[in-house]
Amino acid sequence: MKSTTVVLMAALGLTLTGIVGCAAGENSELASDPAVASDPAVASDPAVASDPAVASDPAITVETVAEHATSGDCWTIINGNVYDLTQWISGHPGGSGPIESMCGVDATTAFTNQHNGQGAPEEKLASFKIGILG
Repeated sequence: MKSTTVVLMAALGLTLTGIVGCAAGENSELASDPAVASDPAVASDPAVASDPAVASDPAITVETVAEHATSGDCWTIINGNVYDLTQWISGHPGGSGPIESMCGVDATTAFTNQHNGQGAPEEKLASFKIGILG
């Protein structure tokens, strides 16, 4: 009887370890499975949502970006990423014009020509990222 109890407790311990490990986000293979990651219950789990293997930026189409082409609602595409620059228009050190010309379009060339490789503009831009082109 005693050995059966030990075996049963060991089996339960392994099962609980597996469950706790998954809940803590330690099973990235399972979490990165698209079928699992798209499950709303899994996606809302903070441990899974914060896992880089699972959490991803939403895909936004060119058509959707084009719908946000005003200074009051300004989205742009740069290097395959989508940014909402609406709040940056009034704060841009070079004035509002350069940002307004980027609204609703792919502004990769304009941004690269102006800021190619400069750290500060790249970092500021990253803070406005809302998705990827898709």
